[in-house]
Amino acid sequence: MTFRKYTFALIVLFLIQTAVVNGQGQVITAGYGPPSVANEWQQFSVPLTPEAFSVDSSTFANVLANVQRLRIRTEMHNGYDVGGVDQVSIGGLHSSAFESGNEGWNASGDGTMEWVSSDGMPGGYIQISDWASGDWHYAVAPLSWAGDWSSAVGDSIRFYFRTDYPDEAGIVEISSVGEKRLVLAANTLKIPKGGSTTMSITLSEASATGVTVTLTSSSDCVQAPAAVIVPANQTFAEFLVNVPDDAADGCSSVITATAADYGTSRVTLNIENDAEHLATLTGVVSDATTGVGVVGATVAISGVSTTTGADGSYTLENIPTNTLSANFSGAPRSGDAPLTVQFTDLSGSTFQTLTVSANNYFNYESPISLNPGQTTTVNVSLSPIITDKVLRIVLNWGDVPRDLDIHLVVPPETDGGVDYQVYYSSKGRVDEYPFALLDIDKRQGYGPETITLKQFVPGRYICFVHNYSRDAALSESNGVVQIYGREGLLHTINVPTSGDGEYWNICDIDGATGQVTVKNTIGSEQPRTSHLGKLTAKSNVEENRATIESWEWDFDGDGLTDATDQNPTHVYTRSGDYTVTLKVSDGITTYTETKENYISVSSSGGGATGYDVTITTIDVSDFPLIKCFVSVSDAMTNSPVSGLALANFAATEDDENVLDMSLSEMSSAVGAKTDIVFVFDETGSMGEEINTLKERALAFADS
Repeated sequence: MTFRKYTFALIVLFLIQTAVVNGQGQVITAGYGPPSVANEWQQFSVPLTPEAFSVDSSTFANVLANVQRLRIRTEMHNGYDVGGVDQVSIGGLHSSAFESGNEGWNASGDGTMEWVSSDGMPGGYIQISDWASGDWHYAVAPLSWAGDWSSAVGDSIRFYFRTDYPDEAGIVEISSVGEKRLVLAANTLKIPKGGSTTMSITLSEASATGVTVTLTSSSDCVQAPAAVIVPANQTFAEFLVNVPDDAADGCSSVITATAADYGTSRVTLNIENDAEHLATLTGVVSDATTGVGVVGATVAISGVSTTTGADGSYTLENIPTNTLSANFSGAPRSGDAPLTVQFTDLSGSTFQTLTVSANNYFNYESPISLNPGQTTTVNVSLSPIITDKVLRIVLNWGDVPRDLDIHLVVPPETDGGVDYQVYYSSKGRVDEYPFALLDIDKRQGYGPETITLKQFVPGRYICFVHNYSRDAALSESNGVVQIYGREGLLHTINVPTSGDGEYWNICDIDGATGQVTVKNTIGSEQPRTSHLGKLTAKSNVEENRATIESWEWDFDGDGLTDATDQNPTHVYTRSGDYTVTLKVSDGITTYTETKENYISVSSSGGGATGYDVTITTIDVSDFPLIKCFVSVSDAMTNSPVSGLALANFAATEDDENVLDMSLSEMSSAVGAKTDIVFVFDETGSMGEEINTLKERALAFADS
């Protein structure tokens, strides 16, 4: 016989007689806990029923119909203690997950509140610490949670809780007592030395004479004003707290706000250590076609730069990760007019732009994310300047998966033929079909893997990456593919951070036009068929966590704002090199990034300048002879273009070239007929004026 030992975790709800009645409302409470183990999260569920709160049904219904405040007592010890709260929900009415902040919660009683960004259930949580005034400490729900909770009767109050001293039971308190509440909050609870943050006072109700709020700071490392006045008939006021440049590492301060007839509120602010917001970047810069390290390449990010050593290695230290800055990317960077460019905003502190340059190589540019206080490895492969090739595709990634393989499916050379696939087992050739070659193949992480095309054949190319080793997911590879043309960098494609499967679909390429259509998806099947359409550059950049409120784009360097969207698309209709500027604002400060000659547009007509062609008339009166009247102007100057020959024009019918054509240039002596139509609105009381216009129109026609 086998005996098994079973352990049962029992959550005991201590039900306390709790109805406190006064002339304005009632306070009811129900017990919970304590947790069975110190410093470990445990979920509690308090039923929203009269029995759980030990009151009669009428009392319970009256309180829930007019809830003014919810408090969770986070103190379970008669001395200094700390309680954490996470994932609070009130039936289907309200919820807080604390993933990005304290979400309007507050501390009351003998407590001060902090928001902790990790180690919750999951992510962030709020922490209430003892302030040693002899009272209990509480976590208090936001003012917006007040109201009618009748629809939640029969459901539960659910939350996760942990404490360092699980000695006594806590309580959940629901009040319908009308009271004046004061909520102290901060935009950020961690401030760098020499920095500041905005704090706010929110009142549950306004005063006809204004409210003076007294402020105290428990430490000199955070300087707050002595008092803030909430103006008459208003409920909100803001103020700044500052941190001196010489503040000590790890210093913290409790800001306390008090006002007559309002409750006391506290918030803990912490000072960043100097090293907390600095990161280190290291790696190797190599030739994308040979894998050999590039000596003397310049590597730069966030104002920090260095040059590579004899083996192409580099290290950048003390890179700031908490500074707001303007930045962007555009794709494609070059092409024939009309060129559609998708711009992506990279501003903020989440991403920094890594740039690498070296003689005889195209410049490298890619957004990367750095973790404060950590070292990140990024290997970079530079493409030699292309002169006798049409395209180069370069793959780099991190240390895992160990082996990623880049593949290029080349369309058949002849009708009825079969595709050619360039990859590690079939590296191709550049001097004959498939005119594409796998220059280098890496099998121990980082890359590069590079495919170079010397010329196109008509048809659809497919580029994808296969996770050969499968020892980690593609979404975790930190992979980046860069596509270069003769003009330079065309596309930077970062691996999506979501998606399952072994295949990363990079792009399609139209062999007839060279048009690149970015796909950037992860799937379980090898890409084989897809639709070739208008270029759409997808971005897998994470949502920017900086508080940016506005964007101003200047696409052509003329100093005028062309767009105010975060990620706009712009069509360049004329050839030339264009400087692009982005200005972003957080509502207080404006940040600007300008990239000189960032977009290069060439002529679709093959000459030094492009042509704007407008079809003015199609004449089918002598069918099957068809006359097409067109006007041609210089795309740069808008002036008419003359002297064009038949060889400059082409026409197709049902995708077939029209061979029997003639061309003649019109002049003022040709005598082409023109139809002119005058349209008048004869309603209203302007009959005399309209008659005059009719006479003048007839006179014009006669002339």
